[in-house]
Amino acid sequence: MEEHPFIIKVVYLTNQFRIANGISPLSIDLNLQKATQQHSENMGNLDFFSHTGIDNRTYLFVGENEKNNILANFPQFQLEGVAFEVII
Repeated sequence: MEEHPFIIKVVYLTNQFRIANGISPLSIDLNLQKATQQHSENMGNLDFFSHTGIDNRTYLFVGENEKNNILANFPQFQLEGVAFEVII
């Protein structure tokens, strides 16, 4: 998936703010971008709004600290690539 200039600009401006406030910069993950874009298109095309996709699976995209907390406290969640699939 090709990076969109708007996305690059948003990440750039966000990182300027983060760095100015002593927070590490973000990076663009093309796999995550592809997954979230597909989910957004599904929601628009199929007229729904949810973290749960058309395959009835729910994914949470989180940072490193959140990932470690989830793994430690919610064993029913499964790490799948860059996201958690929520198993309830």
